[in-house]
Amino acid sequence: MKRVVITGLGLINAIGDTVEESWNNCVNGVCGIKEVRSVNTTECYAHMGAEASEHFEVDAGEDADKMDRVSLLCVKAVKEALSDSEIDMTKEDADRVGVIIGSCVGGANSIEKFFTAYEENPESAKTEDIIKMPIGVIANHVAKVSGAKGVVTNVGNACAASTISIEYASDLIRAGVGDVFICGGTDTFSSLAFGGFIALHAIDEEPCSPYNKSKGITLGEGAGALIVESYEHAVARGAKIYCDVLGGGISSDAHHITAPRPDSEGQMNAMKKALKNSAMEPNDIDYINGHATGTPLNDSTEIQAMQTIFGNNDDTAVSSTKAMVGHCLGAAGAVEAIYTVKALTTNTIPPTI
Repeated sequence: MKRVVITGLGLINAIGDTVEESWNNCVNGVCGIKEVRSVNTTECYAHMGAEASEHFEVDAGEDADKMDRVSLLCVKAVKEALSDSEIDMTKEDADRVGVIIGSCVGGANSIEKFFTAYEENPESAKTEDIIKMPIGVIANHVAKVSGAKGVVTNVGNACAASTISIEYASDLIRAGVGDVFICGGTDTFSSLAFGGFIALHAIDEEPCSPYNKSKGITLGEGAGALIVESYEHAVARGAKIYCDVLGGGISSDAHHITAPRPDSEGQMNAMKKALKNSAMEPNDIDYINGHATGTPLNDSTEIQAMQTIFGNNDDTAVSSTKAMVGHCLGAAGAVEAIYTVKALTTNTIPPTI
């Protein structure tokens, strides 16, 4: 199959506004989990969250005022990734450059703003806030800011959304649909998301402790972006190459709306497919950045799956960076993919604090 490589990285989350800042804090075990400031948690049993910078610098162009924070976070990460890749869009065939962005709740803050205003005074509610809500607008904003004119789409597969975006982009490159894809994910802190997990009693009262106490998640926010392109295209333009994307695996438990299968079958199927599609064996894997949400059921079934497949490997390391940046929902996979790329290219395993 056609080789697919990663040539650019962009990141913003609770421990950094850039890839280097976030990675340096990550390997040094800096925790970004603090008292929540953007949502009123007075009546909630938990009050901790991993929020990104309240104010961050981003040139989102003429449409900045049309963007929810979720889009602004994404544009921030994307612009860093494009700069890191040193791709010159004025010299590219823009029809061969695509965008695939994952998200869970999209512009939840904007729709909340609309309904809050509407309840107080219907005439004061601004209808433009409504169109900031769908996850579909995020990729459109990225396409306009970047100048990409190829395939533009969104992935809404919950917390796997941005991980799937990387594999989807790779599949499209191998299928000849495009040469370069801007992919990743974004989600912002909102009362919709926080309230939902509170209602599920899934949030830990203390900073989450995946693979350890496993009492619940800590909600986070942020965005991660990766530039994925064909190896031939990257070499032709003289790009630096971080690594290859070998292959992925996708499955569904088809078991319960929030709980994983107790036997870990779905998780193991995804891992087995990823290994098979990559032509690798379990003992070829040096590092796994776990999903590690911090909930009892997820952690136990994930550990069970990894022990079954990788349990005989003496040199396979596993860690969870969610203990520092929280669960960034649709951005989680991209954030953790970037940490994994940095782990691979710097020969450094981040800790589970």
